[in-house]
Amino acid sequence: MSEAAKTAASTPTRVESDSMGKIEVPADRYYGAQTARSLIHFAIGKDVMPPELIRAFGILKKAAALVNLDLGKLSHEKCSLIVRAADEVIAGKLNDHFPLRVLANRQRHANQHERQRSHFQPRHRNCRRRHGQQKAHPSERRRKYVAVLQRHVSAAMHIAAASETARRLLPAIKTLRDAPRRQNQGIR
Repeated sequence: MSEAAKTAASTPTRVESDSMGKIEVPADRYYGAQTARSLIHFAIGKDVMPPELIRAFGILKKAAALVNLDLGKLSHEKCSLIVRAADEVIAGKLNDHFPLRVLANRQRHANQHERQRSHFQPRHRNCRRRHGQQKAHPSERRRKYVAVLQRHVSAAMHIAAASETARRLLPAIKTLRDAPRRQNQGIR
């Protein structure tokens, strides 16, 4: 029995469905049926998506929503909901809602859309709550945000690399660069 199946057996669940049928999903998680299935059938390794990459996906989703608002392809109400959800992802508040293994690439992409859809829908007055009621399909507006899966992941990787370079690498290089100067000042 996989870790996901053991966890699911001990926590409250809700029933989600997809093209393969119904499946139980932990009630406190924003992901849906595709992610739950992936956790059971693709338990490859132990490494989950790094927080830096999750944050980058949030930045990408937020930027795409704002651009599509400017282009008139997304309502102000939906844009603000996506931006609020993306801000929570960027802040790291939802990292536990991205449980897929790094090696499960296609499933990771489905998880990104399921999590975002489930997270902002309860806040939207025209959307019904996720417990056993109709929801928008996670891929419904995918093309409005990012056209192709490879570009989506590639863009997130570039965002993560740039963010971490600015946040970690450049300060470390500056510290290294300034070390001899600080050491010489201490000798005098």
